[in-house]
Amino acid sequence: MNEENKSGMVRMNADTRKKNKIIIICVLVASVLLLLICSLIPGLLKDNNGGKPDREEYTVDPSKLADTKEEDFDILEYEEYLKYDRTIQYCYTSGVQVSVNDNTLANYDASFALIYKLIGTLIAGDSDSYNELVHEDVGHFDSFTQQQVYDVVITKYSESAKQSETGSTYAEFVYVVEYKIHENNGTYRKDIESDANRPQYFVINNSTGELLIMDIFSKTHAN
Repeated sequence: MNEENKSGMVRMNADTRKKNKIIIICVLVASVLLLLICSLIPGLLKDNNGGKPDREEYTVDPSKLADTKEEDFDILEYEEYLKYDRTIQYCYTSGVQVSVNDNTLANYDASFALIYKLIGTLIAGDSDSYNELVHEDVGHFDSFTQQQVYDVVITKYSESAKQSETGSTYAEFVYVVEYKIHENNGTYRKDIESDANRPQYFVINNSTGELLIMDIFSKTHAN
């Protein structure tokens, strides 16, 4: 083999090694970027508070809230409200919904029953009973009027084991709770207009020794 051919082969081998090196570098960079993206995805979907969805604080324009009825007004005698579907629906992960009432409530776990009872306190305008169901950090009410709640759908979002600061383990349940309030006057919720649907997340556990609703919040862009 003459010198010219040898020189050409050397250049070809050098070019090949250079191309291979570039390919290897590109693969490594792509791998690092992929790992970075994968590590960021959970953070995009969840916040740093136990993997719960991102929160969103929102208040509607007060002018869009309804006027408060007179003190002796009873929504359970108000035909305008009674025409709506006031049943409470339990929604399975399959999408199947089942109507729940006082007679069938015992067929469901205590965490669901807690939300069922809370809906009842809203309709009754019973702030004292409401406060007994939720942790004080959620926010207790001195009072709120009867809430014209309807189209109630409750779906279990997650169930997981948690560990307390003392090392004990407890179960935590998260539910998606959807309902509408006809003629919402804002005495209970100021983040929803009348007859609008703004889902909330209910976090329930017995970390305090008593099964309570520990948190209620809306998810970013939940509706």
